[in-house]
Amino acid sequence: MDDHRKQWNERQKQLAAALKKKADHGRAVELFTIQHSAMHAPGLGQPGLWSLDAELWEGLPEEKARWLPPGGEHTIAWLIWHIARCEDITFNMLVARGRQVIDQDGWMERMRSGVYDTGNTMTPEDAARFSAEIDLDALRAYRAEVGRRTQEIAEGLPPGGFLRKVDPADVEKIREAGAVAEGAAYILDYWGKQKVAGLILMPATRHLMIHLNEAARLKAKKM
Repeated sequence: MDDHRKQWNERQKQLAAALKKKADHGRAVELFTIQHSAMHAPGLGQPGLWSLDAELWEGLPEEKARWLPPGGEHTIAWLIWHIARCEDITFNMLVARGRQVIDQDGWMERMRSGVYDTGNTMTPEDAARFSAEIDLDALRAYRAEVGRRTQEIAEGLPPGGFLRKVDPADVEKIREAGAVAEGAAYILDYWGKQKVAGLILMPATRHLMIHLNEAARLKAKKM
């Protein structure tokens, strides 16, 4: 594990501790902004930070981003879609209790996506087909907008806001919208048991690190 990832993991422990205390609200927001920014393109929230997203896309050929390894389940394009959708759904529907980014400004059309949910129930064949059709530039722009909106929401929470429990009615709205496929209801069960602090940790930080690292391993594989 390189120094950047080690430092990120250490800060993640500090973030988890700060999220538990109303008195540490300001510190929690500061740490979250750093941790979250490191998982997005440079310039989001904390300019000048190491960016795992930038590291991933540097020198990455388009065909590699769309490539499904023999016997594999995911592509880099699918991973980017999945983390962006999970972040969009949780922060905009469960934390802000409003509309998703994807439902505004024509993002579905811009990305040329026939998929709306998180992609958890896709077969490898589905993932390969999705990855061949998605507009990668629009996908990256969508994820950047999701990240910007996430930080805006987090910064706007009042002291104690991280300790608020997810409202079951908001979880049901996700189900009704089809943002999570019926076969992936376990995700809704998990989200529904969380406080906002839990969603800060997973999916808005740790989930991004897990799947961006998976994408980095795919990038390193030979086609």
